[in-house]
Amino acid sequence: LHRDFMRLFGITPNHYIREVRVGVARHLLESTQEAIGNIAAKTGFYDQSHLTRQFKTSTGITPTEYRRTYSPLG
Repeated sequence: LHRDFMRLFGITPNHYIREVRVGVARHLLESTQEAIGNIAAKTGFYDQSHLTRQFKTSTGITPTEYRRTYSPLG
């Protein structure tokens, strides 16, 4: 499975899953005012710090910076 996934998509299954989870977190940051810790729990991250590390690796900015930049809610 791992080899076929890498061949087809060019990334590991774990990397793909992380990107999907970060994508859901991005959507929640844009569309809600929910606490980042709650968003971390809803998207399967261990805690807020884990989400922040993975989010920054994926997007280059922290969840707080992302919300400040991209959320129309404030």
